Amino acid sequence: MPPSTTIPPREPGDVINRYDKRPSPIGRTLFTLFRALDPVVQYSILSSSFPILGLRRLPPGPPLSSPYALGLSPHRLLLLLMATGSSVKQIMWLHFIDEKRMAPSGALITGGWNIFVNSLNTVLSTLPLLSTAGSPSEALSPIPAPVLVGVCMYIVGNVLETASEVQRKLFKMDKRNNGKVYNKGLFATARHVNFGGYTLWRCGFTLAAAGWAPAAGMFVFLLWAFTNNGIPALDNYCAKRYGQQWVDYRKQVPWKLWWGIF
Repeated sequence: MPPSTTIPPREPGDVINRYDKRPSPIGRTLFTLFRALDPVVQYSILSSSFPILGLRRLPPGPPLSSPYALGLSPHRLLLLLMATGSSVKQIMWLHFIDEKRMAPSGALITGGWNIFVNSLNTVLSTLPLLSTAGSPSEALSPIPAPVLVGVCMYIVGNVLETASEVQRKLFKMDKRNNGKVYNKGLFATARHVNFGGYTLWRCGFTLAAAGWAPAAGMFVFLLWAFTNNGIPALDNYCAKRYGQQWVDYRKQVPWKLWWGIF
């Protein structure tokens, strides 16, 4: 974008300015460092039983015999892998899919949010009343229903979010599609299907860590956040960019997050 071009301010409710496509090496580096730090933070929580905020926590439990388990029990290793998977996915998204400028402030907010939520999940997973480990030994045999359902939601949500954004990215890379709304693939099922995927895996992570009640709380919060901030902000941006195309797309695809549900 030429320096003389005036960049409109970000839409209300957006952390990142979708109009700004300028390079952002500092912001991207900060975001990458924050997301790379996240698994280290989660491991430090999961590998210890020291009280946090005065709360009594479960002992780490018998570790798996494999050296690749990092001395963690099956349940805690699973949560570490989920936190690591989300970090790797978001780093890849930033460097290979996203086109917006990642300002340092946006990097701190989004990176800090992810560390906070993942830390909340892992702390809750070590509390006696909320842990879904299933038994004091954390053997996960049989696998508790919240863990099984949570892992499935995590996988499906990540696939849904990533696949939809890759489809849209490939569409945008074709210069013949400049100025066109992407209304095919997974975006033919819901206008913000990537947000729907994010909600699924985020709630799945919480469910696998701490059970049904915290997962329900996470779902309500994310639904509120997207309904009141994320979706209106993106709708405003797309309406200004695509005009009548966006009006037609909203009629063609009435669902916001998930086809046939919402």
